[in-house]
Order: sequence, then C-alpha cells, then structure tokens
Amino acid sequence: MKSTSRSSEPKTKSVLQAISLREQLIAWGTILSGVAAIAGIFFINKQLNLANVTAVESHMVAAYDLLRKEDDRFQSIEMKNRRIQLSKLMLEEWDNPKKNFQSYEPYAEPLLDHFESLGFMLRNRLVDSASLLDLESYEALYYWDALKDYMAWQKHRDGEEDYYSDFDLFRNELLKAKKKSSFSTPGVARPILKEFLKSESKLI
Repeated sequence: MKSTSRSSEPKTKSVLQAISLREQLIAWGTILSGVAAIAGIFFINKQLNLANVTAVESHMVAAYDLLRKEDDRFQSIEMKNRRIQLSKLMLEEWDNPKKNFQSYEPYAEPLLDHFESLGFMLRNRLVDSASLLDLESYEALYYWDALKDYMAWQKHRDGEEDYYSDFDLFRNELLKAKKKSSFSTPGVARPILKEFLKSESKLI
C-alpha cells in the first residue's frame, strides 16, 4: 500500500502543476482580453473624436463658404449696378414727400435679400457671429435707414409684417456690437445718409 502511495505522488504534483498552469493561462488570457478591450475602446473613442473634429471642420468650411458667397454677391458687378441705380433714385426723390417706392423695387429687393440672408445665418447660428457682424456692417446700417420707409411700404402693401425680420435682427445685433450709432439720432442720420448714397451712386 505504501509503495502505491509513493507512486501516486508524482502524478498528484503533475496534476497540480497542470491546474496551476491552466489558471495562469486563464489569468493572462483575462488580462490580455482586458487590455485588448481597453485598446479597442481607446481606438473607437479616438475615431469618434476624429469624426467630431471632422464634422466641426466641415461645418466651419460650409459656414464660411456661405459667407464668402454672400460677400461675393454683394460685391458683384450686378449688385453694384443695382446699388448705383437705387441710390440715384433715392437721391432724385430725396426731398419728395411722396416717393415712388414701386420704382425702387427691382433694385432694392435683391439688396434686401442679401441682408436678410445674413440675418438668417445669424438667427440660426450657421456662422460665427463675430465674423458675420464684420461683413457689410457699415452698408447694412446705412441701407436700413435709407430703405426703412420703402420696407414699411412693402409690409403695408402685402400685409406682411414679418417682411425683413432677419435684416432687422442683423441690424439690431450690429448696433449692440457697435454700442454707439449716429443712426439713432434723426437729425444726424439724414445728412450722413445723403453722403452715403452719393458714394454708392459712384461705385463703378
């Protein structure tokens, strides 16, 4: 019986060693799986961050492309010709209490549509407000005052009080940014506006 016991000892040690080795392999497997999972999460997170950055960059590119197109439209020969014709009409009727607003329409509406587009971008936060407020801010403020009676006429004629609301928003944000404006003083605005229209009538 004793001899049988001795012969079983090596087998027992071998079994224990095999179990220990198996446990080690399982442990290392668990560790490696954890490392792989962490690496996978890190990789996915990095890809998501890259995707977010790419999306933001794409949004910025698209936004500034919109701004560039609007600026190009405002500075185009076609728009400059309209601004020239419009300013000449307004100067001709400067002292006329009954202005022919119908004659303004072909020249005023494309210009007002431009300022409406800028206001729309501002209202919907499509572009950075600081960059937008630098674009044609000088002309926007002058044209608002120069065309306010025409815009009132259009609203009354069509029964649409919401006309030019985005331009109004754009103008108000400009005034907030500038904090000071001669446009709020009617006695100062009129001679300044006349000089502005004279300069617009000589754009080309």
